[in-house]
Amino acid sequence: MLKVYLSGEIHTDWREQIIAGSEGLDVVFSSPVTDHAASDDCGVAILGEEPNKYWHDHKGAMVNAIRTRKGLAEADVVVVRFGEQYKQWNAAFDAGYAAALGKSLIILQRPEHDHALKEVDAAALAVAREPAPPRYFGTDEGGRVVYVKGITSPTRIKRVPDPMFIRLSAAGLCKSRRARSRKRASARLPSMGMMADMARMAAMSGAVTCERSKKPGRNPM
Repeated sequence: MLKVYLSGEIHTDWREQIIAGSEGLDVVFSSPVTDHAASDDCGVAILGEEPNKYWHDHKGAMVNAIRTRKGLAEADVVVVRFGEQYKQWNAAFDAGYAAALGKSLIILQRPEHDHALKEVDAAALAVAREPAPPRYFGTDEGGRVVYVKGITSPTRIKRVPDPMFIRLSAAGLCKSRRARSRKRASARLPSMGMMADMARMAAMSGAVTCERSKKPGRNPM
């Protein structure tokens, strides 16, 4: 069993994305306290009130370290996520602590932090931008949760588009782009916005899928 410690920012659902993507694998996850207020106030809640803010925070840091150090020490892999909203000094500390323990370190960060985190990235075995590929989660007609890659706009879908239909359409867009411009490599691929619009139309339009199913030799979708 692989033990993975998920450290870093606590204001988005990146941990849930990783856990959901690892379903079926022999992996167990742990993390620090992800409730911001509970993390800040755990020291005074257990050890008594402090009128001075420094000692209030100091008590909280020491109590939190009991859980953090145990999680880092027992982990096989440590994933550290640097968020966009706050300066994650504690995340950088966890990354350095994990590196000192010889743990396999994975960093999640945005491109704008590349320079500031260059030393942290150099100690990691992998650096990624997002915890999971872009996916849109929705429900089908039976109420089951489904996803379509490339769709990022929140909307309720009625049916899942045919994957082959999406791939063929994407190939057509690529060919069209190459014909218009062979000088720019970025023009050889359809933009994510175009892919999202195309897949969304396929998912939402009953006419698209129903007409294809009525052609001779095709089974209803």
